[in-house]
Amino acid sequence: MILSKHKFCKAKVNLRLLKQVKNDTIKIINIAMELMNEGKITEEDYTKITEATTYLLGYFSENYADLKLSKEVSEVSEYIYTKGKDEGIREGKKEGIQEGRNKEKIELARNLLDVLDIKTISLKTGLSIEKVESIARGEL
Repeated sequence: MILSKHKFCKAKVNLRLLKQVKNDTIKIINIAMELMNEGKITEEDYTKITEATTYLLGYFSENYADLKLSKEVSEVSEYIYTKGKDEGIREGKKEGIQEGRNKEKIELARNLLDVLDIKTISLKTGLSIEKVESIARGEL
């Protein structure tokens, strides 16, 4: 009776520790993502943090088999992959939109060259005078 009660308590403690490790790992990933988005750490730092966090989770899984962390390792790895993929898509969309706006401004400037001076085109499009001059020379 005492032995089975001990096993039950140990299992309960392991389950609580298991959840804590998983939650803390995800929390670290989220904080690192926020810091990267705010420009407080580089993308390289973010990658190193996620790699280190994944390594630690794997270490716990291998060295504390009674915790049965293998499921959590794959869940957290999937979370990191999905979060990174989503962030990449979001960043790609932002860059695509910005690139589209820049092309639109260049096209607008090109169309205005025959009716407005370079300084006015620069002022109205937000393009630098140098860029408008490049457009006028046919370089863009």
